[in-house]
Amino acid sequence: MFYKLNKYTFVRNINNYLVIVDKRTENELIGDYTSYLFVKHLKNEGQDIDVIARNICSEFSGDVDFLLVKNDGIALFDRLSDFGLVSKAENINALDNENGEIIRDVPHILLPKEELDKFKGLRNKNPTLQSIIVEITKKCNERCLHCYIPHENKNIMMSDEDFYSIVEQAKEMQTVVNFRISGGECMTHPSFKKFIKYVKESGFALDLLTNLTLLDDETIEILKNGTFSSVQTTLFSLKPEIHDRITTVPGSLEKTLKNLEKLNKAKIKVAIATQAMEMNKDSIDNLYRYCNSHGFKLRCDWTIIAKENRDENNLSCRICNLSDYKEICKLKLRYIDGYKNELKEELSRPPKSETTHLCNAGTNGLQIDTNLNVHPCPGWDLSLGNLKNETLSDIWMKSEKLQKVRDVVLRDFPKCAKCEIRNLCSICMAQADLEMTSSQFKFEMPQYVCDMYKVIYDTIKEEVLDN
Repeated sequence: MFYKLNKYTFVRNINNYLVIVDKRTENELIGDYTSYLFVKHLKNEGQDIDVIARNICSEFSGDVDFLLVKNDGIALFDRLSDFGLVSKAENINALDNENGEIIRDVPHILLPKEELDKFKGLRNKNPTLQSIIVEITKKCNERCLHCYIPHENKNIMMSDEDFYSIVEQAKEMQTVVNFRISGGECMTHPSFKKFIKYVKESGFALDLLTNLTLLDDETIEILKNGTFSSVQTTLFSLKPEIHDRITTVPGSLEKTLKNLEKLNKAKIKVAIATQAMEMNKDSIDNLYRYCNSHGFKLRCDWTIIAKENRDENNLSCRICNLSDYKEICKLKLRYIDGYKNELKEELSRPPKSETTHLCNAGTNGLQIDTNLNVHPCPGWDLSLGNLKNETLSDIWMKSEKLQKVRDVVLRDFPKCAKCEIRNLCSICMAQADLEMTSSQFKFEMPQYVCDMYKVIYDTIKEEVLDN
């Protein structure tokens, strides 16, 4: 029998437990350390079970019963195959067309409940780094009006040596699954193609944040092969006079749409984001229609954050009449499957307690900029350390600034902690810092954001809760 990991299956060691991530659903399967010792020998190309068993035996000292190991391996791998995480076939050639069925309703658990609870406790106590965003360049071929990167900085690039060092450090930590490459426009970096090859060959799930105007066929082939790849891009409107006005580059919409079609044809996962702002507020409906008809997910962001240097001139792009958010909210309710039920569930829960943690910034992910400064998330200029002087692991585990970010809870924002709609809105510490802080961090959200979410809440109450 031959087995292989499917391209969307990623095996990690987290706190000496097996964690398998299914990138199709983002489901996790949790197993014990012995299961990890078995599964880590699976690869993305087909292997004979005898070869796998011999490799597993080499991990143990002393006499090991080969047949016992082989049979235990078959039992475990067959179960993973039932979960759609592993492909199996009688011969290696048959594996080429084995894609693995998506199993959404099977609890992906290989542990008894008490052991699973122990794992969850360790994970809460010791946050694990699972996602890294690497800004390989600030250079961009567009000049979007609302962008948080100051345009005068858009000429800095990360060195090849520094990038490869980040990848190797991520590998050493054994917990990182997602490796996102961003910019600026990441495809302007002369080593971009080498970088994405290296990430995929290193066993990470690759995600690109790009405007797609520079995509070529060679890049598509790299994305198609090897481990799982996804692409996130931005559309502001289907009307060139609006989209291109926001990007300030004539012809940018035409190029992005053309390359979206190529990615769709190549069956590469694509997510589309749009930013609701004054210039495109009347375009959101058509964007949802376009995405739904092409099988893309559209994420419509509500807010615009100030620039990294705290310049707020880009905030002029915000929607002027807050009541316009009512119509955008209605569009979300109309076009996003399950959104109504999700909101009903969220708003039916008891109000968030004062000890509720605010966001995932610094709890499972980090961002690394072109100068090797490490940040809790993109757009936040708070430096947790620099990889020129510290390792990624040390920053993750020992940074005092990072621990302070992790320790912030709802009660630290007194106004938000008492707000009746606190279950609906999300507090963004980056936004609070960039817009509200002068010399010292101010634990308060901008009034614009509060007013915006009040409109959204009233709309949800009218459209969801009262019906």
